[in-house]
Amino acid sequence: MKLCFLQPQLFPALDYFQVIAASDVCVIDDCSLLKDVEVVSFTVLGYHEKISLSFNMDEYGALKNYDTDLIHILNILTKYYSLSRYFHDVIELVEAVLTVHSGSVLKLILLSLAATLGYLQLQPKLLLYSELDLAISSDRVENIKALQNKFNFTELLDVEGTSLTDHSFKDAKLLKSYKIKYPQMDGNFIPDLSVIDFIFFNHPEKFGDIKDKFVLEFTK
Repeated sequence: MKLCFLQPQLFPALDYFQVIAASDVCVIDDCSLLKDVEVVSFTVLGYHEKISLSFNMDEYGALKNYDTDLIHILNILTKYYSLSRYFHDVIELVEAVLTVHSGSVLKLILLSLAATLGYLQLQPKLLLYSELDLAISSDRVENIKALQNKFNFTELLDVEGTSLTDHSFKDAKLLKSYKIKYPQMDGNFIPDLSVIDFIFFNHPEKFGDIKDKFVLEFTK
């Protein structure tokens, strides 16, 4: 059985969803959420460059300056994506997610994840670590061991470039996505953007064509 143990991210990149699609069980590591982080952000396409869109957080991990950040994010998305093929569908999804919140960064991220998974027509077995009745440790390795005891998984999956995978875990693998290209605004493809960029330009069914375009490599 393949299990992924992922940190919550707001509208993450495509490989995050490839990992989820490749796993039998996906556990969200909500216990170590965004420690020592002042913003939660995602990256989109500006004019021939990447733009980071952010929500600011206070010292307790709650959203602050929310209304200002929300207006800025929606304005930027409208400015750069209004001519994209699926603009109206996607901006509606984004606005629905970002305007329904209780001040909690975690709830905002989980709403965005659920909405994006639904849009991509994915129905994974998605669990929160905090709801599994397992011991919670500040040491991620210990939490992985607890997951191993509960699920007896044979492979632990994570995304390339992460520092979160326990590299001492013998069955840990990193998913390395192929260099997936798709039409953007002017043909000069810019990679490593939020899934938002992908769905602005592609029908949700297109994800089915690329979700398996990766290799799994053992961590070193």
